[in-house]
Amino acid sequence: MDKNYPAGKADIRVQRSIKGETEEVDYVTPKKGDSVFDTMQYWSDKAGASAGTADVLGSLNNLGVARLDSGKYLEAIGFFDRVLIIDPRHVNAWVNKGNALSTLGKPGPALACYDRALAVDPGNVTALGNKAGVLNELGRFKESEEVCTRTIAINPKDPVAWLNRGNICTYEGRFDQALECYEKSIAFRPEFRQAWENKALALENLGRAGEAVACRERAEKFPVSPGFNVFRVMMEWIVPKPTAVTEDPTNYHRIFSWTTKKDTWSCEIIVPKTLYEAYVKIPRQAEAYSLYAFSEEDRPVIKTLLDMLNRTARQRGYSTRDLIANVVNFVQSFPYRTDMATKGLDDYPRYPVETLVDGGGDCEDTAVLMAVLLHEMGYDVCIVYLPGHLALAVSHPEITEGTWYDFMGKRYYYLDTTAKGCEIGWMPDKYQATTARLYPMKSDSGNPFKYWTSFPSH
Repeated sequence: MDKNYPAGKADIRVQRSIKGETEEVDYVTPKKGDSVFDTMQYWSDKAGASAGTADVLGSLNNLGVARLDSGKYLEAIGFFDRVLIIDPRHVNAWVNKGNALSTLGKPGPALACYDRALAVDPGNVTALGNKAGVLNELGRFKESEEVCTRTIAINPKDPVAWLNRGNICTYEGRFDQALECYEKSIAFRPEFRQAWENKALALENLGRAGEAVACRERAEKFPVSPGFNVFRVMMEWIVPKPTAVTEDPTNYHRIFSWTTKKDTWSCEIIVPKTLYEAYVKIPRQAEAYSLYAFSEEDRPVIKTLLDMLNRTARQRGYSTRDLIANVVNFVQSFPYRTDMATKGLDDYPRYPVETLVDGGGDCEDTAVLMAVLLHEMGYDVCIVYLPGHLALAVSHPEITEGTWYDFMGKRYYYLDTTAKGCEIGWMPDKYQATTARLYPMKSDSGNPFKYWTSFPSH
């Protein structure tokens, strides 16, 4: 080390990292002024524009990958962040940070990392493949299909792109097409365990059980590929566990389980079959969101659900913020199911009771359900209509952080009901510069088709 630069514990730690050693470190995001940041800035300045800088960044990135492979995800993120402080355009660091966040169950932030990588290198096949996998996890299959098409145009032999496209087909019930995609994935990577396992699933749904067993036996011979968490989640969503818990001639019984940052939840919801069937018979109107949200007949079901959530939350010592986060996590846990796959229709807006009984829906259905629950809790809400997507915007004095819309002189914070684990205020990069339609969710809103336009702010 330069004798003019004072060495402290953090300095020594970084020097060892640069030399390729693997001393244990705590995850602390470096900030300007602290010793880690200053040391890395020192090494960056010393290297200048020479190959030395790339060596420093490469060593730090590789140390992060080693942490990632050993399951030390927060430490891995720490190393990737240090790379990005010096070089915000370091594609591998953005991709690897996205992988760590995805493994930690943060698909929204992971997606943002992949987008940052692609902003620098639009043709990066690894970033594209991982982005498609996360979009599948979020249930955003149309966007994932677009990414897969883009990837295949760049590299027609990319096995991950064909796997992701097969997953989309499987979820939408197009098993013949899914099988073709998985077979292409295997042809380009014969040891790809995920492709073998998903091929078995497609064969089972086509009634070819014997071939499915052979596929699973073949899959067992190969190791799990990095990033398996995304594919495993997709498999779980493709074959959702049954939600019916008991036979009852007059009622539907549904049980839901989900997790928050604090603990695990489970609840049973009972819906009269006559109520559900009455809603199914009602003709649908596109974009009449308040009609679906504020139908009086389902209020007893909604209020019973909220009473249970509120009562249990108080018993567990939840704060007001904890309570709203719990409701958000509850709705975000619903599997994404397209209207074509479930109803055979291009568009079928569900009433909240239908979404509860069906155990899932698309972004339109979960947005309406979330709007009803938050409205009953005393929050002002709007449906957010974006190109190809529906979300929610929430206003409450205790919500003060994130991306928001100015509506009627108040800040309404963005909330994505299909982005599992994403908090109020988080918005995907692709919508940050997009004008949205806001449909107020009020029981006395009058014209349900009336909307206002607004541009997101931070």
